[in-house]
Amino acid sequence: MHKTMISSALTRHRRIQFTLAWTLAFAVLLVALFGTVRYEPILADFFDWPILLKLNHYVFPGTLNHLISGVSNLPILTGALLAGLFWYVWFESNSESEKAELFLGLSAAVAAVILSRALQLTLPTHLRPLHDPVPGFDVPPGIDPAALSGWNSFPSDHACVYFALTTVIWRRSQLLGLFALLPALIGSLPRIYLGLHYPSDVAFGALLGIFIVMMVENYGPETFARRAILFEQKRPGMFYSCGFLLTYEVATLFEDIRKTGAGLADAYRLFGP
Repeated sequence: MHKTMISSALTRHRRIQFTLAWTLAFAVLLVALFGTVRYEPILADFFDWPILLKLNHYVFPGTLNHLISGVSNLPILTGALLAGLFWYVWFESNSESEKAELFLGLSAAVAAVILSRALQLTLPTHLRPLHDPVPGFDVPPGIDPAALSGWNSFPSDHACVYFALTTVIWRRSQLLGLFALLPALIGSLPRIYLGLHYPSDVAFGALLGIFIVMMVENYGPETFARRAILFEQKRPGMFYSCGFLLTYEVATLFEDIRKTGAGLADAYRLFGP
């Protein structure tokens, strides 16, 4: 009886802690978004443009810019490498609780991709440097000025998911986390130099990914994670097949699904009613 009462009290305490944490997290996110959008001109004057124009002074030849763009978009050096590090940490974990936290971390990375994309679609349009008439900014030679035209640049979904995965890995091993920082930076920072993002796009995207992982791993649905681990033990073939597909999509930011959706939308507009 006494043990039951203690367990019930701990459960209530956990629920209260969970509710307060997520309420505070939601409030912080709203304040950060409002401040970024509301004071965007000030942020641009004192943060974005000085960094962007400083980088633009060191413009490389077109061939090298193609190489920089190609390297920053290579999955094997960015998202796929992070996915490989995630699975390394997974198979090195010996306890169910560690795997449950890793599962929550991966779920958080998926949520980070979806949330960052949703913000891009719903927030006021924030043009990319390629399409924004920034005084003194020249498009790097070899880069298509029409690249990603019409796509909102805030926040950077690349930075969001890469730093989310890096945080998952770092929380298991700080040494591997430092190594994981390299592909995260390779996939994020060159996009500023290439004119695809402002520094604030990348900074907010990275912080958003880190924030979501920390919240979900600390205050996420433990029951859901435990059930996932039970499923892994009962049906390992199906679990790891789905896990491979999921980490592949996260590593590539669901690019094939997004392209398929865009193609279907174009077809509907062309042939639909």
